[in-house]
Amino acid sequence: MTSGNNIGQDVETELRSCPDIDDTDIAVKVNGSAVTLSGFVNSYMSKYHAEIETRRINGVTAVANDIVVRPLIAAPTDPEIVKHRIEETFRRLAQVDAEHIIVDTAGSEVVLRGEVSSSSERDQAQRSAWSTPGVTNVKNELTVRS
Repeated sequence: MTSGNNIGQDVETELRSCPDIDDTDIAVKVNGSAVTLSGFVNSYMSKYHAEIETRRINGVTAVANDIVVRPLIAAPTDPEIVKHRIEETFRRLAQVDAEHIIVDTAGSEVVLRGEVSSSSERDQAQRSAWSTPGVTNVKNELTVRS
């Protein structure tokens, strides 16, 4: 069995070696075989990859991802600009039915509401919203039509 100290070292090594993660400000806390990630990254994809890579470490049984997305590049956080960019992205994507998705914004935070035809469409809408410059949080309330 891997000790908590070794798990923490393994996670830190993995985060440093993954090219998809800006780990300069990620703290790793281990409690038994559960890992908590905290700190700041520049993009949602870094946050996502940090959790995925941590789950792959031998001995890790649970991951709490408390990492906060804080974009390095100053992007417009005017809610209307963010909303417009997300809606435009949805219109360009063949796998997302933009007509049934409502985008609400408050500063850099986004809420997606409405209905989509599949869980993959729901996931794609969420990924698209997260990849929009200036977005720091996405709440996905989309439901899948039955």
